[in-house]
Amino acid sequence: MNKRAAPRRKESKAEVEKVEAIRKGLLLASKWLSNSRTPVWARRHTPRGWASALTELAAHGWTAADLNDTIDAWANAQNMVPTPKHPIAFIRWLMKQQDLAFAPHVLAQIAADQEKAERERQSAAFEMERERYAWAAPEDSPGRQAARFVARRAADTARRRKVDTSARENAAQPVWITHLRDLGPQ
Repeated sequence: MNKRAAPRRKESKAEVEKVEAIRKGLLLASKWLSNSRTPVWARRHTPRGWASALTELAAHGWTAADLNDTIDAWANAQNMVPTPKHPIAFIRWLMKQQDLAFAPHVLAQIAADQEKAERERQSAAFEMERERYAWAAPEDSPGRQAARFVARRAADTARRRKVDTSARENAAQPVWITHLRDLGPQ
């Protein structure tokens, strides 16, 4: 039996953070290698082999899809299929050219949010212009009555579309039950 004294030294905060970062890199490597879009050349190494190369990416919230998107974007820009001799070195080199704080999925979400905001701004400007034209004609003119009708219908349609969009977004998000209501005496 091995009778040694228990270690008295506690792990430092830096050591704990380093181990956690490597664990996240290993998790990203595992997910990436199990993704069907991952290039065949990447599978020459195990997740443990990739962990150190992907640690910084994992710390910035990159996903397996982000890695594959970045490789695909590079391949399209170079007009060639990457077949590196040293895959880990290739990925390290490729990632040094990226802004790690903005993973492709984050950039896509920002672009979608900006498009949505621009569409809403244009729609509001169009509604204001329509209202302005609706009030420009004399009070009882057929044009003014038709414009009011169209403006009301457009506002109703926009309202319904907004409610439907909100309902779809809410249905897509998971709901966590944090408590149960008391349903009274049983």
